[in-house]
Amino acid sequence: MENGTISGNEAKIYGGGVYVEEGTFIMNGGTISGNTAPEGGGVYVGTDGIFIMNKGAIYGTNNPSMTNTVTDPDGGSALYVSGGGKYTIDGISKTVSIGINETFNNTISR
Repeated sequence: MENGTISGNEAKIYGGGVYVEEGTFIMNGGTISGNTAPEGGGVYVGTDGIFIMNKGAIYGTNNPSMTNTVTDPDGGSALYVSGGGKYTIDGISKTVSIGINETFNNTISR
């Protein structure tokens, strides 16, 4: 994604804006806002997925006018990374341990 906008989408299970189960999603600028899902309101990264964010914003609960929303309270309104998934934000990479999930509810902005 190059300076794009992903907004106003709804998923029944995972990833209101972006769902990465396998493969890689690279975000170079732009915004992900106003999406809804039970888990990963903005972005959901599955066990074999990779999410790389170099610039841009994924809105969370601390920005009510643009927030991505989740119906699962542990669902990560901005970003949800399931065990085994990988993410890189600002050049810092992490692989989430199997059996553990990571959630980001506040806005991620770079």
